[in-house]
Amino acid sequence: MVLLAVAALFGLAPSARAEKILYERVTSQGERWWLIRPDGSHARPLPFFGTSQWPDLTLDGRRLVFTSLTGFSALMTSPLAHRRLRVVWRPRDLGWYPRWSPSGKRIAATTEVEPPSGWPENSNFFQVFVIQPGAGRPRRLRTPVSMRFQSWSPDGRRLAVTIQRRGRGSDIATIRADGSGLRVLTHGGNNFNPDWSR
Repeated sequence: MVLLAVAALFGLAPSARAEKILYERVTSQGERWWLIRPDGSHARPLPFFGTSQWPDLTLDGRRLVFTSLTGFSALMTSPLAHRRLRVVWRPRDLGWYPRWSPSGKRIAATTEVEPPSGWPENSNFFQVFVIQPGAGRPRRLRTPVSMRFQSWSPDGRRLAVTIQRRGRGSDIATIRADGSGLRVLTHGGNNFNPDWSR
């Protein structure tokens, strides 16, 4: 229970089919990612991936994606069995909260981009990008609203996101993985961090 709470606190995601829980252990030597089985057995540290944030496992528990902050900002993947790093995206700004699609073939991540005209000054504007590792440039899901904190639907066709409109609060919306069909689900207030059940 404590491990699940730690995982939730750091925004780390469990692996459903692989029966592994990814969590962060903080010691006097620093922070390190660990894996453990739901029964508490087979706890083991992952290789050290440098200064990095926001790890996410594929559903089969075999691959990791995270944001590297070592030297430059990049989204990186690696098999869990051994440390074999691969840069899959170098956004102009920081790549936030990368998340594997259920199939493990795509990654959705957020980065800050140039806002549209009329967007309030000193207000960040984010967009979600879908990356297919090894298959060309990331595809930006273009919307007139700022969009981040994405979560894949179980079939991988849609994403739940947090949107922010000009001078208003935040709402939860869904959008197709091709960038079409933005649908706002909440109206008013400050709503954040959707997480689509698997």
